[in-house]
This record gives sequence, C-alpha cells and structure tokens, in this order.
Amino acid sequence: MLSGNASRRVRDLQVYVGAGKHRLHFTRYHSTRFVNATQHLGVGGNWRHNYQWELAGDGENSVDVYYPTGTKRTFTPFSGSEWRGGELFVAGRMLRG
Repeated sequence: MLSGNASRRVRDLQVYVGAGKHRLHFTRYHSTRFVNATQHLGVGGNWRHNYQWELAGDGENSVDVYYPTGTKRTFTPFSGSEWRGGELFVAGRMLRG
C-alpha cells in the first residue's frame, strides 16, 4: 500500500561501552506526514526522537499514543482496566493503573 509519506531515520549518537544488552543511542525520525503532536526537534517540523513518546486524549473514552517514529495509535476501553488499539493484524494493549 502506498501512503505518499517519506520518512528518514538518523542515528546521531551510539555508545558501545557499558553493561547490558541495551546500548545508549539517540535517533531522530522525520516524516512528511503531518503528526499532530508536540514538535521538539528540527527547523522544518515533524522531527521526533527515540525518547519522545506522548499520550493525548481525555483518558475516559480514548487515548492517542504517539510513537517516536510519528505513528499514532488510538486506544479505547476494552474491559476493566484494559485498553486496546490498533488495526487488523496489528494489536496493541495498554493497562490503566
């Protein structure tokens, strides 16, 4: 499926020293698709980074999760404290505490 979106991933920093399997890195993402979320990086807008996760919504009927890549997924109440969101074949799950 074609979306007309152009995206770019730039890894600015990667640190190989330290313990554990998760290395420190800082990656920027750019998308030409409009993202209705807070913009923190870049002059041209739509730049995001790998530590930029955002939640928006009323918390009662729906919550939008903005991922570092600019992808947005809307979660809605499912059962009790469980919320679900996503498209067919792409399931997402979030628990409300």
